[in-house]
Amino acid sequence: MVVKVCQWYLHLHVRRVYLFFGSLLCIYYYYFLFVLLLLQTLLWTVFKLNLNVSPFWASSVCRHGHAALSAACWYHNFHFSCPLCSGAWCAEPAG
Repeated sequence: MVVKVCQWYLHLHVRRVYLFFGSLLCIYYYYFLFVLLLLQTLLWTVFKLNLNVSPFWASSVCRHGHAALSAACWYHNFHFSCPLCSGAWCAEPAG
């Protein structure tokens, strides 16, 4: 009798633990998918906005010689104008 009660309790307890961790795993799986989708959408938007511009990490310079990673080019990439270059594209060669 005691053995059966112990087996029943152990079975119930193990099942509860599996359910608990299974639900956590399920929640974190969907959370991970949501974050991945958000990141993909963000990257797609950034590249869609910068179709005519070199990427941030490119080694191009704008008309006045500002590096591609400078504040002027970062501003340009998101606002479509470089305030230090009178609206020049940052992807234009220097000179």
